[in-house]
Amino acid sequence: MKERADKSDLFVILNRSEYIDKVDSLLEDPSKFLRVKKNPIDEIRKKVTKLIDNANASRDGAKFSPLQGHYKLGYFYGNVKTNKPGHNLRPIISQIPTPTYQLAKQLNELITPYILTIHALRSTYEFVDLLRKTNPQGILSSLDVESLFTNVPVEGTIKIILQNVFNHDSLPPPKTPRLTLENMLRTCTKEVPFRCPSGKIYFRTDGVAMGSPLGVPFAQAYMCHLENHTPTSVGPLLKSARRRKADLKVTEEERTKKIAKGHRKVRPSGRARSRRTSFDQEKTRRRLSIRFS
Repeated sequence: MKERADKSDLFVILNRSEYIDKVDSLLEDPSKFLRVKKNPIDEIRKKVTKLIDNANASRDGAKFSPLQGHYKLGYFYGNVKTNKPGHNLRPIISQIPTPTYQLAKQLNELITPYILTIHALRSTYEFVDLLRKTNPQGILSSLDVESLFTNVPVEGTIKIILQNVFNHDSLPPPKTPRLTLENMLRTCTKEVPFRCPSGKIYFRTDGVAMGSPLGVPFAQAYMCHLENHTPTSVGPLLKSARRRKADLKVTEEERTKKIAKGHRKVRPSGRARSRRTSFDQEKTRRRLSIRFS
């Protein structure tokens, strides 16, 4: 069979049995996936319809589009990571045919303005401009969070988003009831049924899925929360920190290991890779693999 390579225009030819084995090994994690025997689409559609009706009943609240047409299970597939040992798959869930997809798109538009972006960068060009203006000294380190989407804690991130939405410093909260918004976010992340290549049906119960309209805002909200709370444990070690997607750029005065030690307390799973380069163009480069514990 032929599958697209991850982050590339290339295609990979592999045995179908090997591909299914790789998919099944990902779905065997009971902390992130729940297998169900019965197709739950009708139940999910009824639940989403009720949530939309409750939200639309609020006076002057955000109006969500009612469900129309026929809905099906999402579909799980994986892009082959040709640049990684073992050629594992990047899990992706196509959610377009599901009853939660359009609601998730509207929720994305609703919550995005409330998500803090203190340390976020829009592009690498913005980071280069920042370096030129601030002229930092010392060591430049790059921390890359591995598998960020799949390691985002859904319940914790929902609490972070609700806190931002209903207690924002400058934006008024939406008229949508807090409990309704909370249930919408939970349904659109933890109750999206999908079918895998072997025909089995699952829910993703933790971690956000690539293919979900809520993947980016959830990852952004979680990373912003982590960045805003981590410096208190690291102390004066960080002079500045900026992030583009899953890459955290920091300037430091001491060893990168000390920064990693401060990050270990934040999240029980996932890994961060660190690179550091001297600003004075010395040819001392170092790569450090860090595991949160």
